[in-house]
Amino acid sequence: MSQMDSLLGELCPNGVAYIPLGDLCKKNTGGGTPSSAKPHYWDGGIPWVSVGDLSTGTREIVSTRRNISQLGLENSSTNLIPKGTLIVAVKISPGKAKIAGTDLTINQDIRALELQDEILPTFLYYYMQTVTVVGNGSIVQGITKDYLEKLPIPVPPLEVQQEIVRILDTFQELEAELEAELEARKKQYEFYRELLVNESDPNILWVPLSEVSTCFAGATPLTTDASFWEGGTIPWMNSGEVNKGTVTSTEKLITQKAFDSCSTKMVPINSVVLALAGQGKTRGMVARIVTPLCTNQSLAAIVPNHESLDFNFLYFFLKTQYQNLRTISSGDGTRGGLNLQMIRDFKIPLPDISTQRAIASRLELFDQLANDISAGLPAEINARRKQYEHYRDRLLTFKELVS
Repeated sequence: MSQMDSLLGELCPNGVAYIPLGDLCKKNTGGGTPSSAKPHYWDGGIPWVSVGDLSTGTREIVSTRRNISQLGLENSSTNLIPKGTLIVAVKISPGKAKIAGTDLTINQDIRALELQDEILPTFLYYYMQTVTVVGNGSIVQGITKDYLEKLPIPVPPLEVQQEIVRILDTFQELEAELEAELEARKKQYEFYRELLVNESDPNILWVPLSEVSTCFAGATPLTTDASFWEGGTIPWMNSGEVNKGTVTSTEKLITQKAFDSCSTKMVPINSVVLALAGQGKTRGMVARIVTPLCTNQSLAAIVPNHESLDFNFLYFFLKTQYQNLRTISSGDGTRGGLNLQMIRDFKIPLPDISTQRAIASRLELFDQLANDISAGLPAEINARRKQYEHYRDRLLTFKELVS
């Protein structure tokens, strides 16, 4: 920042002029959508950008979810936008910007800005990330072409713009490297996790869960009785909490009166809870329990015999069985059901306990590195992103030149 301050002091000591965006544009071009009733207008070789395509993590857009044909271009209100043009959403996510990484077309929710030589598209791309755009509309937020063109944009000398872009590009490259490493770690994690399921190994014994664990479901106290909930001290887990992975606390607490009134049971620490039923993708998900709690009736507790079954090994194995568990469950649509007998009959591999612990230890390391938001690569990426946003906002805040 001291180097940037020196550069600003040298090249624009009195401040930076803020110019309406419309005055910085050679062209401000809109787009359109070819008729969906004409299949030959679609699936051609010309990228067609909608607002959803602006959600990529990259600065430039090269490929899009849908392409159009030359006929689609010629027979609609869309336009061919040259590579290097800044494209900005005016609806749905107004103000969101990217740079065309190739010649492409846009729909009616986007404007394409071909800029004057005094401002770099890359500089404006970064600056637009700091702009708060207030759209109109109760359902779909949007801004007008006139609103967009009135946005005041700082225009420091090109040398300053180039240096800001260089610094922010460096931050983005560092984050991209971390994300690539995170993806590699996730693949390693998946590789080692899948080693748990080696059905062809004759040395691995497969046994029903009932032989090495105790399985039971919970229950829900009467929700209309305030004395079951107010002032409660007993953690009570609902189905939505299974996606936490490791459960250290619950959203709700019940009273001793509530616990005694229903058939829920305490789940001891170092157990696994599996969703028997639930909306969407909940059914078949598993979580580790590291605090004593009870559950609702849609969750099954699996309490391992710790002499023969390591609970961490069981947790990681059952994570590999999500699709298998959903396949054997009854029902269709968003709701379906596993039941306790299905879980008790479900077979798991059972290497010796020392092997189980060694496998679980390695998977724990990869799991934390790849997935834990408080440690490992996700935490580092988050820290880098915050650092980037801090310096981006500082670099793109200028003293305004008073004429």
